[in-house]
Amino acid sequence: MISQLADPFDNHVVRDAWATTAVNVETIHRAVFDACLSALEKVRQSPGMPTRSVLIYGSAGSGKTHLLGRLRKAVVEEPSKHPANFCYVRLATSPSMIRRHVRRCLADDMLRPDESTGLCQLDRILLARISKSQKPVNANVAIRYLKRLPKSAPDQKQLSLAIGSLDEKARLGRNFARACELWLLRKYRRDIEDWFKGGDIPDEARTRLGFARDSISSDDDPEMAAQDIILRWSRLISGLRPLVLCFDQIEALVTGDGSAAGLVDFGRFVANLYEESPGTLIVTCIQAAFKKQFEEQIRRADFDRLAGETWPINPLTLAECESLACACLDDTFDLKTDEHRKTDRLWPIDRDRFAKWSADETRTARELICYCRDEIRDWRSGKPGAPAQPPKPDQFLNDEFEHRRDRSLGRVDDSQTTLAHGLPQLVSLVGKAAIEPSPRPEIVDCSFTKDGKRSLVSVCNQRNAALPARLKRLQAATLPIGELVLVRDSTLPIPATSKVARRRWAELQENGARVVRPTVEALAALEALRTLLSDAKAGDLSNDGQTVEPRTVEEWVRKQLLDEQLEKLAAEVLHPSAEIIQHAGSGVARPGPQVDELFNDLLDEMQRRHVAPADELAAVLKADANDIVGCAGNHPAEFGLIGEPPTLVFEKCAAASQEGS
Repeated sequence: MISQLADPFDNHVVRDAWATTAVNVETIHRAVFDACLSALEKVRQSPGMPTRSVLIYGSAGSGKTHLLGRLRKAVVEEPSKHPANFCYVRLATSPSMIRRHVRRCLADDMLRPDESTGLCQLDRILLARISKSQKPVNANVAIRYLKRLPKSAPDQKQLSLAIGSLDEKARLGRNFARACELWLLRKYRRDIEDWFKGGDIPDEARTRLGFARDSISSDDDPEMAAQDIILRWSRLISGLRPLVLCFDQIEALVTGDGSAAGLVDFGRFVANLYEESPGTLIVTCIQAAFKKQFEEQIRRADFDRLAGETWPINPLTLAECESLACACLDDTFDLKTDEHRKTDRLWPIDRDRFAKWSADETRTARELICYCRDEIRDWRSGKPGAPAQPPKPDQFLNDEFEHRRDRSLGRVDDSQTTLAHGLPQLVSLVGKAAIEPSPRPEIVDCSFTKDGKRSLVSVCNQRNAALPARLKRLQAATLPIGELVLVRDSTLPIPATSKVARRRWAELQENGARVVRPTVEALAALEALRTLLSDAKAGDLSNDGQTVEPRTVEEWVRKQLLDEQLEKLAAEVLHPSAEIIQHAGSGVARPGPQVDELFNDLLDEMQRRHVAPADELAAVLKADANDIVGCAGNHPAEFGLIGEPPTLVFEKCAAASQEGS
């Protein structure tokens, strides 16, 4: 019976503000939570709803993300008490992509469907603004209206007029207003979601949606285009109730070379929101040990806007330790109803040992949960008080890396961020290159030197009109002396219909640019690496309750990490293909425009057909069948061959989902 009981201390470490948390002790960090709600009420009730801000700091594992989860639950699940909308942003992104990352997170959260009703925050915002009601939207009424709307011409006409009026009042702009109207009509939702997240949609989709050219095009300046959309979201949301915008993992913006450029830009971005985005409560969480560096490295005026109020997350008191432990025990039915707990609420945890452990006034919630988990384990084994031994750091990091890599395989949703954020860390730690400030952050994602040679890396995962626009900017740019490296996800072909993009791609190669096409396996490994480092910097990486420091992860990467895909990717980014020993089936680096064009043709065709005879592909692509087989054989991560000699080509892995602009 004892061995069959669920562990009451499993799954109580919160990694995301949207994660469901069964256990919540209202008295823990009550002052900080109340301060956030008080600031929210001041935003909501003040004339013009001026923006306010709260900076929260605490040690690793103290409960900062859990607090944001409580705030999310208060405004999203209890709208009658605290009417507001909520967005959570983990800043594990490239310093040059902050606004694009926030745009994507904002769209994700506004379009996230509620599990019980299927309604998202955007549905509720639009219906409330159209009805001009200050009260929360009744879910049943909303569902009936949205079901009726596509079939009712009078309702559609009324909706169109209401959206037009809303556009004039909130200055949404034609495309944003049109997207909102089509969203409620339940039309072209995939296209609309893609546009909200990144703006990079095909011309035929723009025609279908009735879109004009964006006022600030993602093709021309993706960061400013993202900021423009964020401000339009703000004007839409703040017309009736505030937006709670929470930032976490700020520490991840510090790059491998220690540059604080990302922090400086984040400060400017938040200051701009503060001035131009009324009706917003900005909540930022950082580690206590990072606070001094954070305050010193961003402009004072920006810090003042970001930290209107400053609150610490203090360690747990003895009473709070007991309250949290008891709440977790109560969450397990068999333990909650056990007779022993009528006389001792901490049972089966030994009270004397617990009191001695809790007397240390530096205990965090994460440490408490791990301590209690060990106590439950010892109680089950019949060996109370046995000292717990966490896995050795190297073994823990190996296991965690493998788990994250396997979880990310074929599931990297935004490989633009993965590459732009992960490559500088990879070439610094694995390739031992020196990172330099990017000379043109809008088109060069990272710059580094090794052995006296400079490489300028541009991640070109854009699609549709955004790709030729980026390549045009690269061609026109005056860059410092160095080799230009074009990096593009190997699951993203440049279609034959994109003639301008193909021409510019080839011209850049002819002028000395080198192409690297990371495989699905390399992307998964890079995603695992960058998230490990980001979590460590933010204090979110824990080995059985013990916080793993960034320097521990970096040292492990340098000396212990053995991953063929990462080593190969680092070599291909750092060295010209002539310097790389080509193994059979290696072939991420491409030797020239002609071979790269055949790869694009074959990839584009196979993503439509999935499997086809080599001679049929040769006829369609106007190439020699032997060249088709050779190209497929040189790219084993993307294609497979059947037959002896090979006569059938098949696609090995599906393309990843939507990429960043």
